[in-house]
Amino acid sequence: MRLRTVADTNIIIAGLKNPDKESPNKRYITLWLEDKFDFLYSDDTQNEYIEKLIYLNIPERLVEQFIIAIKQLACYVP
Repeated sequence: MRLRTVADTNIIIAGLKNPDKESPNKRYITLWLEDKFDFLYSDDTQNEYIEKLIYLNIPERLVEQFIIAIKQLACYVP
């Protein structure tokens, strides 16, 4: 059975902010993008990611790329 996860917003924030490619949070995002597990999201989690990333001044380009990746690669849960 394939591993399925829902990422806490703090993991996403730390993964996008930390330049260290070996950080656990950055590694989580990398493994997801490499299709090593299923990333689950809902409208509520997606909205929370966007709100927190914008609030913490994550560059808009990164926020947009992350949301595009979610829509293309993640599994939507209604």
